[in-house]
Amino acid sequence: MVCSLMATNARISMRLRIKSDFFKNRFEGVIGPQVRLDNVIFNSISESDNEMLVGSFSKEEGNNAVWSCDSSKSPGPDDFNFSLTNHSWDLVKQDIFLR
Repeated sequence: MVCSLMATNARISMRLRIKSDFFKNRFEGVIGPQVRLDNVIFNSISESDNEMLVGSFSKEEGNNAVWSCDSSKSPGPDDFNFSLTNHSWDLVKQDIFLR
């Protein structure tokens, strides 16, 4: 932080102080919550949709979901495509269908 500046023009020191305060206010640590979500209304799903999403699925539904995926498509950023899942499905499905 600029504490003092020897100059003939007082405007220079005032500009430096304003700039210093500008960055100080933005980068100084703040205690407490930064974002408040008071009075924000979030969309929600119905109870029946929730039951459908968290409910169990049959082995047939799981098998159909895996085998209907294009084996050359990647399911995420891990760079493993469904070809690996299809190839190792007999081993993997034991962990998915525990019942």
